[in-house]
Amino acid sequence: MFSQLMSVRRLFSHSSFKPAKVQRQYVWNAQECEIFHNDLEEAFGASNSEDYYLGPMILADAQDEDVVWVYDGQQRLTTLTIYLSALSQVCDGPEQSRTASLSQVQRKDEIRPRIDLRTRGGALTRVVRGVRQFRSDPRNMPVDWRIYSIEKMFLERLKRMPQVNEFARWVQSHILINVLWAKDESGLVLFD
Repeated sequence: MFSQLMSVRRLFSHSSFKPAKVQRQYVWNAQECEIFHNDLEEAFGASNSEDYYLGPMILADAQDEDVVWVYDGQQRLTTLTIYLSALSQVCDGPEQSRTASLSQVQRKDEIRPRIDLRTRGGALTRVVRGVRQFRSDPRNMPVDWRIYSIEKMFLERLKRMPQVNEFARWVQSHILINVLWAKDESGLVLFD
């Protein structure tokens, strides 16, 4: 296992994430995500040249070269995926496509979220694709409704930001995560 300090752009540009089988469902609510956004906005406002440390994550390489197993950090990775998707909706120009590309990945013939949550309603998939008409889908689970409400809250906050493109660049390059990488899943059973 080795440790590597990575920016959001670097971490999200080369991997897709899957929560380890023993990980709980996404549980952050709008209140926790509002605190997350407020912290980022405050850090950006204080000095948009300083880094913001988001904490450690434990990841393991999977057999599939493009997939990484998440053993710790699923809540933050999922929240970042929703955040980047919302941010891409309020940015314009090249920043919009750069930010959107971090929240999603092309798998075969479809666009998927950067992190693969297994929910029946597929809210995160719809959020990163920008699909709105399925919000009343009867398959939606509580986690799906939570994701929709979080996206809505992020959109409301981000639309009010005067320097949203600069903020998007800052999020990508100045939010740092200490990633503990394992070569494979063996040995990480202890974290289960």
